[in-house]
Amino acid sequence: MSNAVVKANSALKVKDLLEKNKSAIAMAVPRHISIDRFFRVAMSAINRTPKLQECTPESLFMSTVQSLTLGLEPSGPLGEAYLIPYYNKDRRMMESQFMPGYRGLINLARRSGDVTLIYAEKVCDGDYYEMERGLEPKLVHKIAIKDRGDAIAYYSVFHTRDGMRDFEFMTLEDVNEIRKRSKSAGSGPWVTDYDEMAKKTVLKRLLKRAPMSVELAIATSADNRASMGENPDYSDLPEFRGVSIDVEPTSVMESSYDDDEIPMFPVEEVASAH
Repeated sequence: MSNAVVKANSALKVKDLLEKNKSAIAMAVPRHISIDRFFRVAMSAINRTPKLQECTPESLFMSTVQSLTLGLEPSGPLGEAYLIPYYNKDRRMMESQFMPGYRGLINLARRSGDVTLIYAEKVCDGDYYEMERGLEPKLVHKIAIKDRGDAIAYYSVFHTRDGMRDFEFMTLEDVNEIRKRSKSAGSGPWVTDYDEMAKKTVLKRLLKRAPMSVELAIATSADNRASMGENPDYSDLPEFRGVSIDVEPTSVMESSYDDDEIPMFPVEEVASAH
């Protein structure tokens, strides 16, 4: 059987699994989600990514459903989440894994209703900024109109409906220490899209102190697993017809992407995050 036929069969099986379990999936997704639209977006992401088509249909199905239950479109125009193909060394096969994007984490934080403003930004050596901790924390950042220079720090801010305000500030060295712990520190988005990965890093640290919904907690946990090369955890998902996937959370996987093939994290501007 040719490789093209194997890929086509894999995509068809995923579509069949989604349709077969449609009623069960509908009970687990947010009310605002259109399941039919989501299925189309997910299948489009699979069909246009050859290496996803090499993944097992079961892992593609489970990673798609995890994205769906969180209400984040995978690899769609909104850039909320991604389906990432990995080679599972323990199972000796390609598998798909869900990873939330920077925009997805922002949306989940705001969707709870408690957070009214949340975003992340970089500070360059040509910018003006003041940062104080202590009893009265303070953060002032004025972006230079031109000649901003290189990034020297990153920060994230949130405001809540009840008036709480907080921020997280990380120097370039702080961010790079986190980067060193990542399985893909030397390839992929850490190389091709450093700013967005840095923003996501400082945002995740801030979210530990922000109002945390169940969905946001699941998304950040999934992101941590994907970043560290650990297998996904599907223990919170219901059982589905025709799906049997046994994944050990501590197993280490290697990305199958070359450096220039990793799906890009969406480029965010501060204004679009407000």
